[in-house]
Amino acid sequence: RLASGTDPLVSTVYYTGMASLILWITAFAFENPLNARFTDLNVLAETFMGVFSFASGFLVYYWLLQRAGAFFSSLTFYLIPIAGIAGGFVILGEKIKPSQLVGILIVLAGLYLINRGKMKGTRAVKVR
Repeated sequence: RLASGTDPLVSTVYYTGMASLILWITAFAFENPLNARFTDLNVLAETFMGVFSFASGFLVYYWLLQRAGAFFSSLTFYLIPIAGIAGGFVILGEKIKPSQLVGILIVLAGLYLINRGKMKGTRAVKVR
């Protein structure tokens, strides 16, 4: 509520910046990160993960939060493990275990049960 109307990009930069600061302080308090070996591949991989996986995910979440509200936006977090399983299958060629399929079905059934009252008589989710 306090940040309603704030640009999603501003929220993303603020929260990821604060998280980075806390992680740097923690890293120097408990480890010695300057002794780590930095290679071009490591730096490229970390940058890619930070920008495309972390920051873009938050940017989309805050955008969705403004458009669809907190309740609907919070439901998207249940889809993250399903996206991870699908990505492992498509990109890495991993096999999907029966227990994972059961988990996917439980998540989808839960999302259906939560939204079934809202879906009656409508064909699409109304986005503000």
